[in-house]
Amino acid sequence: AIRLLNVHNILAIVITNQCGIARGYFSEELVNEIHKKMISDLREKGANIDVLYYCPHYPKAKHPDYGIDCDCRKPKDGLIKQAMRDFSIDKGKMFVIGDKWTDIEMGEKIGAKKILVETGYGKGELIDKKDSTIQPDIVTSNLLTAVYEVLRILKKG
Repeated sequence: AIRLLNVHNILAIVITNQCGIARGYFSEELVNEIHKKMISDLREKGANIDVLYYCPHYPKAKHPDYGIDCDCRKPKDGLIKQAMRDFSIDKGKMFVIGDKWTDIEMGEKIGAKKILVETGYGKGELIDKKDSTIQPDIVTSNLLTAVYEVLRILKKG
């Protein structure tokens, strides 16, 4: 899925909450190592993430350095706004793909098309949030299908 984005010159930006750092479950160093491994594994498969942003904060954190109410924790849009500053992004062609409702809410705030994948937390989130005023524009079974939807929409476009 990531390689398909790359082939079509579509930015692949990852934005993730990593509050396990703030909760004391694991270190920020470990998260950085995991991200490096993920990026390396993708590169070995010919896929490239353009950038990865993460939020280590959690307001009720055990770790005092991370216990803040920041603007980068999804569903807030601080990190996606950072991406928009760092890259030339056409808001009209922006998509947020995720498996959590915080992804959908962030996409709504920024005006992106919102795709919820049913993998990971996705199926449960659909059930839990079926009455939410904010809904995904598209629901797909997985990331690859979501990328096909992105390509289909951009082709029409």
